Amino acid sequence: MNHVDCAKVCKSNCLSFTFDHSTKECATFRRMLCRNDTAAIPHSLMLFNKVDRQISSNPVDCSEIDTAVYCSGVYRITPSPGVSFDVYCDLHTADGPWTVIQNRENGDVNFYRPWEDYRQGFGNVGRNFWLGNEALHYLTIKASILRIQMVSWLGDAKYAQYSTFKVENETENYKLTIYGFSGNTSDCMFYHNGMSFSTYDRDNDLSPTSCAENHLGGWWYNACHYTNLNGAEYSNRQNYHKRPVWENFYTNSNDGSLRKTKMLLKHVNP
Repeated sequence: MNHVDCAKVCKSNCLSFTFDHSTKECATFRRMLCRNDTAAIPHSLMLFNKVDRQISSNPVDCSEIDTAVYCSGVYRITPSPGVSFDVYCDLHTADGPWTVIQNRENGDVNFYRPWEDYRQGFGNVGRNFWLGNEALHYLTIKASILRIQMVSWLGDAKYAQYSTFKVENETENYKLTIYGFSGNTSDCMFYHNGMSFSTYDRDNDLSPTSCAENHLGGWWYNACHYTNLNGAEYSNRQNYHKRPVWENFYTNSNDGSLRKTKMLLKHVNP
């Protein structure tokens, strides 16, 4: 038997299979094999998924994806009739599934961008990206929770979660409503609650100068920020206020420079 023979055995009820080329053994499964399923496997074991991440109909959001069958990945959702777009569904973070709306793993993508880019979204969904303010508006028409996961340049991981997260439409400059903090770091988003979104070419903040221009980002700036997750200077050696930061990430220091950030959303259960 070889892996082609194994594939022939994987029929209607089978979504994935393994083939051990040293023992010539085949095993079939009724769910997809996800990356986190395969952390400790022998080098001789070959892994195959029979299907890709396409599902028969577009879910309203990531909560409709069956975690017993599918893996975390990019899916097309339809949160409102006639409105569809691709999102990264995180099916493995606790209390999920979650829709990832922002992710920064490194400095490959420039986050100092104009209003239109932040409106439409930019980057590679699943790597470094901003999903887009239009998408955030449609996603948060339903009551939503926001979780922000952060890793400092020292490698410490923390999170902040908000029980209410809503983004208005473009007419209202994507005004932010956020409250109901919990987590193991400081509450920085309270300072941004009620603020409109700002970019360097559309200043909606309360500062006499442009926060977006001075701090190199697009964000719900006040005058100006306690957190700047879209700050463009991706380094812990440059201007602190222009980097991704979370004020008082450490209780004994104001320096909250961040190496990784992820913003995740899910709808409140009825």
